[in-house]
Amino acid sequence: MSAIFISYTGRDPEGDDWAVWLTEWFTEWGYGYFRDKDHSHGIKAGEEWRPALYRALGLAQAMVCLCSKEYERSPWCVGEVAIALREGKTVIPIHLARTAEELKTQPLPSSLQTRQAIKVTAAHNPSPAELAEAKKRLQERLQKTLKWRELLDWDENQQPYPGLPAFEEHQAPVFFGRDDAIEVVVQRLTGLALSAPGFLLLLGASGYGKSSLVRAGVVPRLKSNRDRNWKVLKPFTPKGVPFTRLREVLGEAGAAVVEPGPVVGHEVEEAALQVQLQKLSAGPWVVVIDQFEELLANGNQEGERFLAFLQRLLKEGLIEVVVVATMRTDFLAQLQSRWPQLLGLASTLPLEPIPLADYGELISGPAKRADLSLQSGLLERLVNDSNGEDGKGQDALPLLAFTLEKLWKKRQDREGPVIGPRGERWDLTVADYTALGGVDGAVQNQAALCWNPEKGDSDDAEALRDAFLRHLVTVNEEGKATKRPAQLQDLPERSRPILERMVKQRLLVARGTVHTERTVEIAHEALLRTWEPLVKWIEAGKEELLQCLRVKRLGADLTLEAPERQLRQALEQLTAMAAAGGSEQRAVQKEATATLTDLLVNDKCHLADREDAALVLALIGAEEPLQQCICTTTAPVALRRRAAESLGLLARRSGDRDQRQRISAELEQWLRS
Repeated sequence: MSAIFISYTGRDPEGDDWAVWLTEWFTEWGYGYFRDKDHSHGIKAGEEWRPALYRALGLAQAMVCLCSKEYERSPWCVGEVAIALREGKTVIPIHLARTAEELKTQPLPSSLQTRQAIKVTAAHNPSPAELAEAKKRLQERLQKTLKWRELLDWDENQQPYPGLPAFEEHQAPVFFGRDDAIEVVVQRLTGLALSAPGFLLLLGASGYGKSSLVRAGVVPRLKSNRDRNWKVLKPFTPKGVPFTRLREVLGEAGAAVVEPGPVVGHEVEEAALQVQLQKLSAGPWVVVIDQFEELLANGNQEGERFLAFLQRLLKEGLIEVVVVATMRTDFLAQLQSRWPQLLGLASTLPLEPIPLADYGELISGPAKRADLSLQSGLLERLVNDSNGEDGKGQDALPLLAFTLEKLWKKRQDREGPVIGPRGERWDLTVADYTALGGVDGAVQNQAALCWNPEKGDSDDAEALRDAFLRHLVTVNEEGKATKRPAQLQDLPERSRPILERMVKQRLLVARGTVHTERTVEIAHEALLRTWEPLVKWIEAGKEELLQCLRVKRLGADLTLEAPERQLRQALEQLTAMAAAGGSEQRAVQKEATATLTDLLVNDKCHLADREDAALVLALIGAEEPLQQCICTTTAPVALRRRAAESLGLLARRSGDRDQRQRISAELEQWLRS
């Protein structure tokens, strides 16, 4: 759907020339447009031009008329103006004349004479100043009469409802229902920009649409240039590597990459990133961090370093940036207790859920822009079922979004609308909605297409439970289940085909194409609360999840930054948990293997600590790091001996006869050498 329809006649050379200039301006401003001869924004090769022309005009938000000498003599131009005026569209005439005298003797078409025109007196050969003036006036008129979203281009063949995943920036034209919140955030950022650096923290519960708000609302609204020339970095989520993610978006923005040096120490890396920030052009720049709570995960050492880095940048005020971050409200107490100074630098803005009164707009708005018609009664059912007596609360919005996406998929599978008994055209129908199971049943029914717990194999169920509880689900400081990404290759092999089907159904999201680098993640935490098998698994496995939280807290002390006494205590507790077996041992294996391995190979740590790390690794069956330690000739002999003893312990505890024999043979060979 093109935002602006360019009406002109090629009978005058000025018509063609000015149509080209308009397309260049609209492209520069990021506005969508339709020009019949444009290969990418006009009538496609082989397409019937007459219906394509009128369809584009019907969907456009505004029309710019290039009123040259022959304009009114073209029946097509006259017809286009008549349709636009009849449908109440914004119509902006540009009066093109070759001389000032011609401007007087060549009036606008009669239907446009009551409208203020942008006048050009040397249309055949305009000066740079005259072009610039016309360009300025046209942008001012468009921005004054149309909302920023209406000026953006939208291809009606794209998916208008993204489902459980958050809206992205390119989906801004179909992101409705949040206009008030967007303007409040922009106003707060405008105030912070006056005395940058600044920090705005957007708070809301899971399911409130925080990510969509910043990605498809705030960011494109800032870029619309209505108030000022904002410079906005692409939003990023930390994903465990916040420095890398920030460096990537800075590179995309054109900030020169600064090499940290041959040996990458923490201080060197952070200094290089600070220089890269300083190499941005004059600001203020807006840095957008989505899912800020990821930085607060227990044991996330890089997250802690990034928070310290961010606090230093904001306090020192050396860089003209405004940071806006989204964070779940239930992490606020944790931020307050661990980073009170950083929170003190922040301006917080609690977000409310989308009001019931706006639900209709977030359904019908995308439908209108995508040229989709809803069967009578469907809109009311969607709104009412999303806010029924059972009170879905924070999951109402994601469940509705998922249902709308599946309705659109059914429309695409039909490859055409349903024609009603009176010739009505319906794209989204009540029958399809009923078949999905409504808002309440959509997730359950689509998940059952991937794996049916009533018919599925018990081994499949065990593998799938293991994939979710041990890899895709964790708990926060309050003990609430939350999602987390995982490498596909780390998940039980038997679960992978089922998980791939869930990716296809958009219940999970996947990133990466190479198998060894492919990650999967739950699309939205609403799945944790609404998919019945997962709800039961979480409830039954709550003890193990809480043990994992305990291990993560202990793992945070296995660093050189922690006092030696805390490190020793953490190792002692992890040893006891690993030796206990059951859920405690599995928790240590799941959450502490990488941290213990780092401790084992860190030659700056005390030998006794490294030796104890070897013992715990043996108790949780981590064979590979112990073997590597034995083969590292630069490691202390005492440590290599302890690693060998630990590997022997692992072999004795193993229930796998082949593994016991193999390890024994390897140890014997190592002792000989």
